[in-house]
Amino acid sequence: MPQTEVNAALEPSANAHTASIKTFAEDWRVTEVMDQSWSGEGEHAYVYVEKRGLNTAQVATWLAQQYAVKEMNIGYCGMKDKYAVTQQWFSVHSPLDINPVELTLADPSEANADYAKVLQSTRHNKKLRRGEHALNHFGITLRDLDPCAVLDESSLAALGLPFANYFGPQRFGINNIESALSWLKNRRSRKISRAARGWHFSVLRSLLFNKILRARVLAGNWHTFIDGDAKEFAVPSGSLWGRGRTALTADALALETQALAEDAWVCEALEFAGVDRGMRALSVQPKDFNYTNSADGALVLNFALPPGAYATVLLAEHFDIKDNSR
Repeated sequence: MPQTEVNAALEPSANAHTASIKTFAEDWRVTEVMDQSWSGEGEHAYVYVEKRGLNTAQVATWLAQQYAVKEMNIGYCGMKDKYAVTQQWFSVHSPLDINPVELTLADPSEANADYAKVLQSTRHNKKLRRGEHALNHFGITLRDLDPCAVLDESSLAALGLPFANYFGPQRFGINNIESALSWLKNRRSRKISRAARGWHFSVLRSLLFNKILRARVLAGNWHTFIDGDAKEFAVPSGSLWGRGRTALTADALALETQALAEDAWVCEALEFAGVDRGMRALSVQPKDFNYTNSADGALVLNFALPPGAYATVLLAEHFDIKDNSR
C-alpha cells in the first residue's frame, strides 16, 4: 500500500487547466459557518478568531496561555489551513472574560504578518466539538492560469457540480501512511500517545475509504445509489472502517469488499483495536457556488462545503494545481 496510491485518484486529467493556489495567504480564505447560536452565559468563553499564517493548534496553544488553562480545555470544530486567512470559533473552559481587544497574537496591521486576533467573544454552556459546524465557506483565488486555455462558462459552471468526496492529500502528509502501517503491524510492542494512536487510525481509515470511493468512481456509481447502498445520506456512502455490522448489502457490499481485498489485515487490525465503524458520503455538492474574474487575470471562486470535505479535491478534478505555499 505505497504512499503514491493516495494521490492516484486525485491526479488531474491530461486536459486539465493549470492554476496556482496560495500564492498569497489571502488567496485562500476559509470562514467557519455555524447553524447554532450561543447562549451568552455559561462556563465556557467563546472567541471568534481570525488568523493568518498559523494553524488551528497554534491558536489553541496561544489561547490556553492567555486564559491560563490546559490545552485540553480548548475546543474547536475543525483544523483550518495554515497558509491562509481563516475565521473560526474556539471555546475556552475558563471563568475569565478577557477584553477581545487585548487578545491579539502579533500585529495584524503589519504587511504580510502572521497573526491571530479575536473578532467576537461571548459565553456558552458547553465545549465546542469536532465537526460541530455546519459549513466551511471558501474564497479561493486561482493564479497563473494558462492564457492559452479557454475557461468558458460551461467549464466554470462544472466547478459547482457534485464531486467525489475523497480525503485530500493533506490528510496523509508525506510519510503518515508508512508510519501508521508500521505502527499497526507492531502496535502491541510500540507504545505511543493516545493522540498519535488516534491520528494513525484516522490516516488508515481515510486511506481505506479513498480506495472504496475509487472503486465506485471506476464503476461509475459514486453519485448514484446501487442495490444494497445505505441510505444514511442523500447520496451513496462508504465505510470508515472499524468494528460493527456494515449497513451495506448486495452489490454495494460486494464492491466495497472487493476494493479492500488486499487490505484485509488492516481492516481486521482496526476492528481488533476497537475502532467503531462509521459512514462517509461518497459525493459532495458545493453550495452557493459563484466565480468572478479579477482585474489581474486571477479567477476567484466562492463556495461552501460541509465539514470533512476538501476544497483541494474539488479543484484537482478541474485543474492541475500548483500549491505555492509549499
